[in-house]
Amino acid sequence: MAAAFSSATTSKETAQVAVRGVSMTFDAVEAIRDVSLEVGRGELVALVGPSGCGKSTLLAAIAGLLQPDEGEIWLDGAPAPDRLGRVALMPQRDALLPWRTVL
Repeated sequence: MAAAFSSATTSKETAQVAVRGVSMTFDAVEAIRDVSLEVGRGELVALVGPSGCGKSTLLAAIAGLLQPDEGEIWLDGAPAPDRLGRVALMPQRDALLPWRTVL
C-alpha cells in the first residue's frame, strides 16, 4: 500500500484512529510501507486498491490482530499497543452464513 492518507481536520491526538508510519513485512514480502492515516470521529473512510496491496493487513493491524514492524497506531487520541478487543473487524467471507443459499 503505497498511499498515505490524512484528514486536515484531525491530528493523532484528536483522531479516533491514527496510523503513523506503519510498515509490515512477512518473510521477504513487504506488505505495507510507511502508511499513515487519521480518521476522526464520525468520518467514513474507504480503503481501495487491488488484491494484495495491504488493505486487510492494515485493518488487521488496527484491530490488533497483527503488530506492525514499524510505526504506531493510536486509538482515541492515545498510543494503543494493546488494541485487541478495542476495534472490531468483520472481513467479507462467503462462509458467514454457510447454511444459507441463493435459493
